[in-house]
Amino acid sequence: MAKTLSFLDKSFWITESDENPKHVACLQLLALPVGAKSTEYVPNLFQEIRSFARATSPFNCAVKTVLGYPIGFAPVKKLNMDYHVQIHKVADVTNREALDGFVARLHASRLDPDKPLWQYHFIFDENSDSFAIYARVHHMYGDGATLVRWFQSGYVSHSHESKFTPVWALKRLRNKRREPASFYKRLVGGGTR
Repeated sequence: MAKTLSFLDKSFWITESDENPKHVACLQLLALPVGAKSTEYVPNLFQEIRSFARATSPFNCAVKTVLGYPIGFAPVKKLNMDYHVQIHKVADVTNREALDGFVARLHASRLDPDKPLWQYHFIFDENSDSFAIYARVHHMYGDGATLVRWFQSGYVSHSHESKFTPVWALKRLRNKRREPASFYKRLVGGGTR
């Protein structure tokens, strides 16, 4: 059964265009561990994170439509991790103007509507002691505050704690089950979330 969408969620889908994509994003600037080389550490981290190929809702869901009209989220059988998690080498991660320009180009394109609506990009250079993660998620998956909370919940506070788990693989508590909405309410967006 597909998850129902609110009227606002549906409006994000219906009004989206190449000139006006409807995703939200964050750019995280991170320090390398002491003594680590970016050309080894970041590609290894990328491979490890990309191995989390099983996602939890909504990151394992694509939009289900009828004649182009969104009616809900439906789980996909398999994620294309080459699409969802990517790595990029740039000239200098510490050059904020150049980094912002690179991220702006990534941000300008729409997410593939036939796939779950998220991407995670690792950005590094050969010499810096830092790297960046640019993540983008369609606004249908949640508001900015919710998405920031989800991203932050994957980080560990101390190095001796368990491994980092990316946002798409985290188990989240579900809301209490609500009564199913009528077909009309689901169609116009009054259904449960």
